[in-house]
Amino acid sequence: MNIRQRFSAEETITRILDVAEEHFRRVGYAKTAVADLAEVLGMSSANIYRFFPSKGAINQAICKRLLNESHEIILTIMAGDGSAAIQPLHGRAAHA
Repeated sequence: MNIRQRFSAEETITRILDVAEEHFRRVGYAKTAVADLAEVLGMSSANIYRFFPSKGAINQAICKRLLNESHEIILTIMAGDGSAAIQPLHGRAAHA
């Protein structure tokens, strides 16, 4: 019996972006197909297209998320000594 876990739309979007970011970094954007992401996520490509109209839209959402994270780090640095905010930046750079 195959029981699939149900995710909210927000959780599904987050999962798609997480998998896509990792796959784009590891395999490369050009060599990644939406079908590859769908396979890792255990869903159909059509389901991914319910949330994103294209692979480019997924990439844009990842970029927006990274920019938002960077913005939050900058605001934290500006508000204090910045030592706590630098850790996530170094962690992200290690994945690049």
